[in-house]
Amino acid sequence: MRWHSFETHSATEWPVRVVDVPHPSASQLNYCFIELSVCPLLVVWNSDGVVRTRFLVQQSAEAALAALQQDYPGHRWQAVDQDPYRMAALLEGQGSSVTQPIPVVVSGTPFQRAVWATLLKVPSGQVTSYGALACASGFPRASRAVGHAMATNPIPWLVPCHRVIRHDGQLGHYSYGSDLKRQLLNWEAALAQTKESNR
Repeated sequence: MRWHSFETHSATEWPVRVVDVPHPSASQLNYCFIELSVCPLLVVWNSDGVVRTRFLVQQSAEAALAALQQDYPGHRWQAVDQDPYRMAALLEGQGSSVTQPIPVVVSGTPFQRAVWATLLKVPSGQVTSYGALACASGFPRASRAVGHAMATNPIPWLVPCHRVIRHDGQLGHYSYGSDLKRQLLNWEAALAQTKESNR
């Protein structure tokens, strides 16, 4: 795996951005299911951006949707066929075709939001460590807290917590299991290698 250094700027940073929403948006929530090569993904968004994602690991689409609906009581839910942010292109390693960064709306503490925003600088196909992410976020002694922020990430894949591993190269914890984390990293590394060889 290729390690990412926060000391250098990469033109291939992950095309996702955190948006600040001081007041909740309308109660309409849209959702769709996207087929990843490694695992299907449930995506939920409103007029401000993506608010939740969930991998369908040993869970049906119906069960995953029902679990998320419990977190948003009183909201109207609508199934949508179209891909509003060209996420499918990003899934296939065509990040350059995503002309506008995909907006994500994350709810968390100021520390968590800072860590998640910094994590977006790690490009697909690269990894960083919990300690390096803590330092780059401005909290050099908070590597354990960074691990907790990864575990509570409400938008996995778009906010790529799977790209954070231990400093010794071990995968570390992942909410959806180490097998899926390894598959995601191997898949992204292969896409990055293919893209590099085609240049």
